[in-house]
Amino acid sequence: NTLPPYRHADTVDEESFIHQFPVSGQVPVWSLRGLDLQLATVRTGLISLDWRRRVQSLLHVRALVSGGAGQFQEFVCRLRYLAGPVQCCLMDVRTQVVRECCVTLAYLAQEMRCEVRHCGVG
Repeated sequence: NTLPPYRHADTVDEESFIHQFPVSGQVPVWSLRGLDLQLATVRTGLISLDWRRRVQSLLHVRALVSGGAGQFQEFVCRLRYLAGPVQCCLMDVRTQVVRECCVTLAYLAQEMRCEVRHCGVG
């Protein structure tokens, strides 16, 4: 079980990547209005100049999904509201922001059974 010669120290295997999906908490959403407020908060964080806020907002998206936000039929459509800020996070100069963004998009694809492009990215 040797690694291919092109494998770099900063790459991660699929299992390790998937282990990054869970977040420490869940954010329950009880109404569509509550969902909209939560996503507005996420969007504000994603466009922040503070990279830590961008990372926290990406974690917040995963906490929303684990808290049941994905049960709302409108959730995937509402994610399109985040498309521009998410694309900026994917091109961020901080690797931690890019990594969290990739993990969040993969988590959404897995949990919501949707392709990333349906979330407004790509």
